[in-house]
Amino acid sequence: MISQATGFRCALFDMDGTLVDSMGYWRTVHLELAETLKPDLTPEERAILTGVYTYPDIMRAFERVGLRNVTLEQVTAFMEDTMAAHYRRDVRVKPGAIACLESHRAAGARMGIITMTPHREAEICLETTGIAPYFDFVLTPEDMPDHSCKETPAIFLAALRRLHCRRPGRCVYYEDSVYAIRTARRMGFYIRAVADPSAAANREEIFRLADEYLDFDGPRIRTQTEE
Repeated sequence: MISQATGFRCALFDMDGTLVDSMGYWRTVHLELAETLKPDLTPEERAILTGVYTYPDIMRAFERVGLRNVTLEQVTAFMEDTMAAHYRRDVRVKPGAIACLESHRAAGARMGIITMTPHREAEICLETTGIAPYFDFVLTPEDMPDHSCKETPAIFLAALRRLHCRRPGRCVYYEDSVYAIRTARRMGFYIRAVADPSAAANREEIFRLADEYLDFDGPRIRTQTEE
C-alpha cells in the first residue's frame, strides 16, 4: 500500500535505492575495478575494500591493497562507465514506485529528482527504466556552483525553486539514505522514507526522522500515526 498523494502539489525524489534497485551495484562497483586490476585479491584485501563508498575512502582502500598507481580520475571514469552499463542492463524500478508516481501524476503534482549520480548515468537510468517522463527535472551536484550534495540545504532549495514551492513543508520528499533525510528533516520537508537493504544499518534513525516509512518492494511498513 502506498500512502495517498493528496495534499501535495509537488514531490521530490531520490533515485538510487528509492525508485530503483541500484544501490547494491554502487556499493560494489569499486571492487569490480580492483578485481580487474588485481585478479588475485586476498580475502583480507577484499575485506578492506568492502564497506567503503566515498571516493576518498575508496582511494585510501586502494592504497592499502597495493593499488597505489590508480588515479582518482581513473576510478571515477571506471565507476561511472560501469554503472552506466548496470543501468542499461541490470537496474530495475522498484515495484511500488510506479504506483506512487502515478498517484502524484493523477493529483497534478510537479515532480523532480535530486540525486548524487552524475547526469549522464541518471539520464540513462531514467530512460532505460521508462520513468523519465514523470519528472520535470533532475538535479545533481553538477548543477550546483559548489557541487554541494544532500548534506546541506542548497540542492534542496534549488529543487524547491524549480518546483515553484515556497515552503519545504508543502513538498513530500522520498529518500532511502539517512544523511539526506537528516537534512530534509531540518528543513521541514514531509518525509516518506523508502526501505532499501543498503540503509538497513540506519533503519531505526530513519524510522524516527521520517513521517512515513514505505517499502516499494512490498506493503507499507509504518506511518508515524500508527505508532
